[in-house]
Amino acid sequence: MKSAIILSGLATILAAPLAAQNVAPLPPQGQATPTPTPTAQPDQTTQPPLPGQAAPKPYPATTTQSGQQNAQLPYEQTDTTTQPAYQQPATSYAAPAAPQAKAADFVTVVDVISQSPTNTRLAQLLRQGGLVDALEATGPFTIFAPNDAAFMAMDQATLNDLLKPENKAALDRLLQYHVIKGYLASSELVKQLKKNGGKGSLPTLQGQTLVAALSPEGKVTLTDPEGHVATITNYDQGAFNGLIHTTDMVMVPKAPEDANGKKKKRRR
Repeated sequence: MKSAIILSGLATILAAPLAAQNVAPLPPQGQATPTPTPTAQPDQTTQPPLPGQAAPKPYPATTTQSGQQNAQLPYEQTDTTTQPAYQQPATSYAAPAAPQAKAADFVTVVDVISQSPTNTRLAQLLRQGGLVDALEATGPFTIFAPNDAAFMAMDQATLNDLLKPENKAALDRLLQYHVIKGYLASSELVKQLKKNGGKGSLPTLQGQTLVAALSPEGKVTLTDPEGHVATITNYDQGAFNGLIHTTDMVMVPKAPEDANGKKKKRRR
């Protein structure tokens, strides 16, 4: 009886369909076993981010010569749209303001002479003649300015003649004879005189020269063609367009020749 029951159970088990079991059926004899289809892996971009993290971005794909697409690594990316923009510094540094020019920076040699209490006569002659505009130019000029005492030592009749309108050209020649071009400081003048044996010539705006020399006392003197000797009593009065050296005598240029080739006489 027991043997019959056991045989009946085995027959039932063997008769159950193979599809109902969780085992893949074997292929017919002589055929290759099929390769199992891999289960698709979920896309990395579909994974939800963790709290506080940004969602990951897929790597851009590049196409190779074979037509296959390869993922581009992060260090190969050329997209710069995610780079932070340059921020202007919060603190700005303004350029320093240019220094303001003062009225004293534009004082000319004419201004210095006009403001000097010892050169009132020379200032009057400059206004009477035509040198004011010329001496207010850039220059530079060096002026040997006779003081008031020097003009008082002149023959007053000659000085008055120079103030007449018809003698304006003679006045300008006299004034130009006291001006040289350039910036000749006293230290440079003394240096050049010592280098030249104590004497040297100075070409003036008038065209003739003054003879400069060092006196035994170490002072600078000026001599004109008529033999008048002036001593510089005050040196290096500065202006923006030159220098002024005050002298104690008026220098007189050589008298011009008339139409007959004779020199005109000048009263001293």
